[in-house]
Amino acid sequence: MKYLIKVFLEHFAFGLTIPFSVVWMLQQGITLPQVGIVQSVLFLSTFLLEVPTGVVADKFGRKNSLIMGTLAHTFGMAIFLFSQSFAGFLLCAIFTGSAWALISGAEETYLHDTITPKTGLSYKKLFARVTISDEAATLLGMLTGSVLTAWFTLQATFAVAAFFMLVTAIFLFLFLPTDNSSFEIDDVVGQNPQDLGNIYQKYRAFLPTFIALGILFESARILWQPALLQQGWQVAQLGFIFAGLKIFSLIGSFIAERIELPHRAVIAFSGVVAGLALLGLTTANLWLGILGLGIYFLMENILRINQSAFLLELAPNNNNKTTFLSSANLIRNLFSSTASPILGWGATNSIRMVLFGLLGVKVISSFILQKKDSI
Repeated sequence: MKYLIKVFLEHFAFGLTIPFSVVWMLQQGITLPQVGIVQSVLFLSTFLLEVPTGVVADKFGRKNSLIMGTLAHTFGMAIFLFSQSFAGFLLCAIFTGSAWALISGAEETYLHDTITPKTGLSYKKLFARVTISDEAATLLGMLTGSVLTAWFTLQATFAVAAFFMLVTAIFLFLFLPTDNSSFEIDDVVGQNPQDLGNIYQKYRAFLPTFIALGILFESARILWQPALLQQGWQVAQLGFIFAGLKIFSLIGSFIAERIELPHRAVIAFSGVVAGLALLGLTTANLWLGILGLGIYFLMENILRINQSAFLLELAPNNNNKTTFLSSANLIRNLFSSTASPILGWGATNSIRMVLFGLLGVKVISSFILQKKDSI
């Protein structure tokens, strides 16, 4: 129950900002290609810190890593709130990327090793229920964000988000159980903790799988808000739109909890269908765009829950799980850091061309994932 409260607080804060982040940057005079660069710096920051923070979490505790990541998110939101220049948004991206690196692998491992044994549920079922909680909180945050934006300003919305993220960090520190993770760092990275070459050697057999997962998970999210505005929606409506779309995410979580098919097949299918659904944003029809995003949100959670369970099945059965998951996230963030500026630049010419290209790459990745020798 306490963990679900933490999830709710955290994702309520995210929900406040998700519908408006790109719009806010555009309103400050940032161009769409520059937004792509900001996103790229965010993913690059996560990429560079992903494995080192995974090692730190495994050595010093996943809970401590989650607290530090949540505080980094708080600082990132505060910087975003006051940024009025490209440099300011780049600084925000560095803090946010650091936050994701501290949280990503640590959160799944903490849930798997510390929380799951206390519930009597399988990890996949528990993760699906946690996802339902985070989607409900995100939905409420989006609705609240729309009201705050309509009544006050976007800055007020981001200020409330930063406050709730800080509350999340305090709640984590005070109320969540401490994990007992601890291992010798030289078991993973050799005598020098900065020698990531050993991690590459250790997990290189998984590289094709990690790459395929990264591509299938790519959402082209920086294009959603500009595409919806081009279709005729208003800024103040975006929060309500995304809140409504989160209902599809909740449905996806319920479905994922009940699917008993092989993880590879589910991940490949949901990733390709999600890419196909994004083509709704390339039409001039307002409702086709919304329908496409609805299908995307449905498939995204099915993909996310099965991907998490799949990676934990592949992970070593020891205290190095966070390092392993961080290695997978490292590859995903490397792809995203490369894709974001390309998506931003391509969208200035044709959003349709960009999304068709992304779909093609996802189809290829789905075939790579199905090959047993990819691991």
